[in-house]
Amino acid sequence: MAIIQHDTKKPNEVVNIDQANPGRLVISPFSFPDGNCSGGKIDLAQFQGGPARVYLDKDGSLSTDLCRDHYWLLAECVLPERQFEQQETGIVDEQGQPVTMIVERPLDLNNIDITVFPLPEVD
Repeated sequence: MAIIQHDTKKPNEVVNIDQANPGRLVISPFSFPDGNCSGGKIDLAQFQGGPARVYLDKDGSLSTDLCRDHYWLLAECVLPERQFEQQETGIVDEQGQPVTMIVERPLDLNNIDITVFPLPEVD
C-alpha cells in the first residue's frame, strides 16, 4: 500500500508521504504549462472516512476542495474512518485500577493506497 502510479509510463514523483508526519502529503515544486507550483504539505486528517483529492489550480496553487472545478488532479484516495484506542495514563484510581483514556490514532497514509496522476506536460 501507499503511492500507486496511475500511468507508470509517466510517473508523478512530486507527490509523496511526509515521513515526519505520515498524515500529510508533500507536494514538491514543479512546472506545468501555465506556470509553476511551489508545492506544499497537505494534512489529510480532516478527510478521514471519505475521499480526499489534491488538485492543481491554474494559478499554481494546490487545493483539496471537492466542490469546484480545478485545472488538474494530482492525487486521490479514500481514507479510513478515524480510529481510537485506549491508553493508560499512568494514574491509578481509588481501587488501584489503572486509569485509561481514549485517544485518536494519528492518520498514517503509508497504510492506504494513494493514486497519483501524471503531471501536465510542459512543452
